[in-house]
Amino acid sequence: MTAHFDEFEEEMTSRSLERAYDYVDEHRIGGLEEVSAGLFHAEVHGSELYDVDIRLRGNDIVFASCTCPYDYDGYCKHIGAVLLTLRDYKHGGNHQQNVTYDAMIAKQDDSRPDIPVAANPLASKPEVFNRVLQHIRERVGLRKSERWTPAQHFYLVWNQDEINAIVTANPAIASGMEPLMPESAVDRVMESPMRRHLGKDYGWKFEWGDADAITGVMAVFEEAEQSNDYPLAMRRMCAALRKTVWFARQVDDEEGALQTYIEHLNERILAYTYAAAPIVTGEQAQQMLIAALGFIRDTPMIEMLFWPHTPLECVIPFADIHARGTADIEQMEHQPREIGTTSFMCRTYAQSTLNVAQQFLHDKKGDSIDGHRTSLTDYDWRAAQDYLLKLHHDFLLYGGDAISADELLSKNTDVAECRFAVIARKFLDGDYAWAAAFLEQTYDWDAAQKHAGYWELTAQLPHGELTMLEACYERLNDENGIKQLYEYYVAHSDSVADERCIPILKSMVGKSGWPQSVQNILRNYHEHDFGGKVLARLMTEERLSDEALTLAGQRPELLRDLLKPISLNHSAEAERLIRKQLPLDRDLQQGNRDEYRFVAMWIEQYRNVFGLDQAKALAKEIMAKYPRRYALKEEIGRVLK
Repeated sequence: MTAHFDEFEEEMTSRSLERAYDYVDEHRIGGLEEVSAGLFHAEVHGSELYDVDIRLRGNDIVFASCTCPYDYDGYCKHIGAVLLTLRDYKHGGNHQQNVTYDAMIAKQDDSRPDIPVAANPLASKPEVFNRVLQHIRERVGLRKSERWTPAQHFYLVWNQDEINAIVTANPAIASGMEPLMPESAVDRVMESPMRRHLGKDYGWKFEWGDADAITGVMAVFEEAEQSNDYPLAMRRMCAALRKTVWFARQVDDEEGALQTYIEHLNERILAYTYAAAPIVTGEQAQQMLIAALGFIRDTPMIEMLFWPHTPLECVIPFADIHARGTADIEQMEHQPREIGTTSFMCRTYAQSTLNVAQQFLHDKKGDSIDGHRTSLTDYDWRAAQDYLLKLHHDFLLYGGDAISADELLSKNTDVAECRFAVIARKFLDGDYAWAAAFLEQTYDWDAAQKHAGYWELTAQLPHGELTMLEACYERLNDENGIKQLYEYYVAHSDSVADERCIPILKSMVGKSGWPQSVQNILRNYHEHDFGGKVLARLMTEERLSDEALTLAGQRPELLRDLLKPISLNHSAEAERLIRKQLPLDRDLQQGNRDEYRFVAMWIEQYRNVFGLDQAKALAKEIMAKYPRRYALKEEIGRVLK
């Protein structure tokens, strides 16, 4: 395997790359040396001690080997960690092309071994850009060998890699098996096992162990899935899905087992559609579309819109079918009344179906839609709205109307997937200034702390969208942007990993600028009304007693981290807060070891703040109330030795 030194992440799985970053952060790489020109050796501390050898020729990795048993695609995490370390120092403050182990060690600050301080502050986290790039490429569906071009488009609902994965997982798709079972037998085959289940004493319930009830459905579905009679196969698969949905209404699916089957069938129908769409004739395409949309017609929209995937998505690969012919209205058994024409083009029909779904949402507050009451919450309505928006976007792209698709994105950047698409395209085009400006202006700084997990598209990034902004700053060499972002992290982050931002900021602003940076952090905290664990660390280091007391009131779970700074100016309040945690004014549950350990933990906190003698006095007060709780005495004794 040969790879470019600055792009080796493309030769790693996302999991291996993530662990490589962890190994670097945990300083698991030792004995790194250049044993000969361009040949590097290192020892990596994993579950065992592994030897890694890497040879570089210019910017090419000639070979990379490791003694670990890794036998999957790409470089292992140990090789990745060594490459990250080499590149960090190659592109660091001194920009040396080949740095020996001794030189590397000399650059580290032994007082803070977990925080390498570089001459160039932006080199303190040199891999943010590469991590973001890797994440975007995975979401976009670009393979390792591919490069983004402006003419290339990616889709919001399904990318081609996802489609191929499902097709590969179901190799029986369109294998040519014929003939299919007679039409007269289909309903009998599907219904018989279901009727047997419903006739049981507990037939009103469906659990994971009741899969026999849908064996008939799966028999019909899997037979159709193997057929290259595409229109008939599509009708059969939709009939199987329709019957499963009917069955779900007859039983109690408390465990969600039946819903899982429904979702699985949907995925396989979509995989079949995407596999067939490029090769079917115009007439076959029309009939497949009619079958899929017939199911849509027969299924309550309120039920269907909240599946992970639905047959609505089958319209996407048919978006460009307008050049393949027309069909008469008589062929359209399930034609939506909203069309009302005597002939149609598949593209028009598909678009109209999306419009029907959109109208359903528009009328959600009406008494009924399709005979079913609309009981959508605002959250559910927005989720369905976003889903349809994505479908419209993908439909436009598949149909070759990229301009309209981009306009749709630009008008809906409040939708997470649309935001990601806009940012990612600019990122891949190298327009980091535009992406940074867009994020600065549109990021919801106030709401960001209310959903710490961030939305799915950026879940692999430490700070979601802000990590993407950080990558832009890094690429633009924007030191002031990095500084402001790190001040925001210190003010709000609950991740211990972000404690490194404190010394990095100190190195960036210098001794004279540090007081102002602290004020910026505190102002950030007050403006957004949320402080995190990293802020608690700062308050301890800077002895900010008043601020610590305020934060403890807002976030009681941080009290342990804030006791020391609080006690500096508010000793009595610190003692009151600790005593409040103890069973002095309440009864302690007898025999509960976990509660005893909780008491002991707070006695230990009291000792850390007020000293051993006072802690012993407090312990004596507690034991006077519970003189026969010998297990409690034992737990307290452990922390007062």
